[in-house]
Amino acid sequence: MINRKFNTPFYIVLSFISPIVLAWIMSQTKFATDPSATTNHGMLINQESNWLLSELKTPKTKMWKIIALTSEPSQCQRMLEHADASIILLNEQAKRVHLFTSDICQNIKTQSPSSTMNTAAITNNLTTFFPKLTESSYYELIVDPQDHVTLIYTDKHGQKDLMKDLQVLLKYSKVG
Repeated sequence: MINRKFNTPFYIVLSFISPIVLAWIMSQTKFATDPSATTNHGMLINQESNWLLSELKTPKTKMWKIIALTSEPSQCQRMLEHADASIILLNEQAKRVHLFTSDICQNIKTQSPSSTMNTAAITNNLTTFFPKLTESSYYELIVDPQDHVTLIYTDKHGQKDLMKDLQVLLKYSKVG
């Protein structure tokens, strides 16, 4: 015969202690504290370094934005082909994204809707906020409809990384 006096307190203690122990174990792993352990491919802009582009007087749209920045005219074609292809491959979601390019790239035509903008202020802030990024020849930023920079890509990121992250952002976004 089973001793019910022993089993009942044991199961009660086990049901309250095991979630606490499991939560502590999960908090000590890299998945709880390290943003790079998530599935995004670009450099994630977290809460501590929140960067709002509306302070820089960027054009207002209620769409997601890809801002392609470069200071080298030789990089324009490669960078814009990459950003343009990422938008086109989104299919029906592509109408929710607008491409902005550097002034020096204004002569290059894209298939997706694009506009040029003065990117000097953005580039200056980029190097101020993220000094490690100065080694790159071009940057691509994903900006949400409220003008928050969410992800940054450099020439070191893969060809499809921007598109994959943009697909996930658009899938779960209720705005833009």
